[in-house]
Amino acid sequence: MVAVGLIRGGGDDDRARPWSLPSGTLTPAADADTGANTDADSGADIDANSRPDNEPDRDELPSSGPGTFTYEQSTGPILGAAGSVKRFHLAVESNLDADLPEFGQLTDSTLADRRGWTSDKKQRFQRVPKEAPADFKIALVTRETAHRLCQRVGLDIRVDGVPYTSCQANGWVVINLDRWHLSVPDYVSAGTPLLTYRQYVINHEVGHQLGRVHEECPGPGKLAPVMQQQTLGLEGCVANPWPYPNAVT
Repeated sequence: MVAVGLIRGGGDDDRARPWSLPSGTLTPAADADTGANTDADSGADIDANSRPDNEPDRDELPSSGPGTFTYEQSTGPILGAAGSVKRFHLAVESNLDADLPEFGQLTDSTLADRRGWTSDKKQRFQRVPKEAPADFKIALVTRETAHRLCQRVGLDIRVDGVPYTSCQANGWVVINLDRWHLSVPDYVSAGTPLLTYRQYVINHEVGHQLGRVHEECPGPGKLAPVMQQQTLGLEGCVANPWPYPNAVT
């Protein structure tokens, strides 16, 4: 699978800057997957404002972290009714430990939803401990770490010089902390719940892990495909976090 879609970024200096994860850190290069795609997205339903009152502002979020990770060590249920089981590790960057319970719970519930990727009965999912073999990893990381992880496979996730989107890179589903807490302008202006964006970004990047490529808005007022780069704009479509939004829930 090759990188597809719109890659936006700043100058060449950041692209060329060498960087390596600290000793003992699992790196994307250790994964077997050769694909890489960019974008951030999520989705869900919540009877509240688009951003809850207790969500931090951008300047309250850490911009960088150590590049090491705290893993969820419990084994989750098998999510889905049929198909091969895709096992994953779930982690947050080590300075984001407080986000781990919510991140893990929402990731599990999103992947378990019948409107999600299991609806076609081609795959199921299961979260496993770090020591267990896994097909891929899902990680919540600071924007600078997201930039570096994605950059390793040639993806520039910056907008106006700032790491902005999420990506899938070499077996890592990389979720940008900024988008996780702040959503994106088109979602916010429409009053779309933060939870919906979070579901979207999980499904979008896991979709890349499954080999899906970017899609376009089918027309004004229609549901955006989950593989549309909704983070970069809805293009007249309606926000949608689900691969199979009409599946029976």
